[in-house]
Amino acid sequence: MGILEKLFEMTAFSNIAVNPAVLLMFVLAFVLLYLGIKKGYEPLLLVPIGFGVLLANFPGGEMGVIQATEENGIMHMSLLEIAHDYGIMNYLYYSLIKTGLLPR
Repeated sequence: MGILEKLFEMTAFSNIAVNPAVLLMFVLAFVLLYLGIKKGYEPLLLVPIGFGVLLANFPGGEMGVIQATEENGIMHMSLLEIAHDYGIMNYLYYSLIKTGLLPR
């Protein structure tokens, strides 16, 4: 394997090549940010939504929630272990939504 192939796999471009739908979400995020900032259409609503779409779809961010199964063992883990192994989004999901503190 060449050095350029390894470099490509280490960047976010390899994740975009695997899932090109991320580019559509980037376009949507930038349109929302443009409408909120430049045009002034509901900036208090569109800017946070656009920024959230941008962050949630950032390649390599792994912001998706992993469902609890016997194979991954999430149902037997503490919240700190979930946060360490699976990230902040899973921590928030299992500590706030699954416990019922926040509605779905």
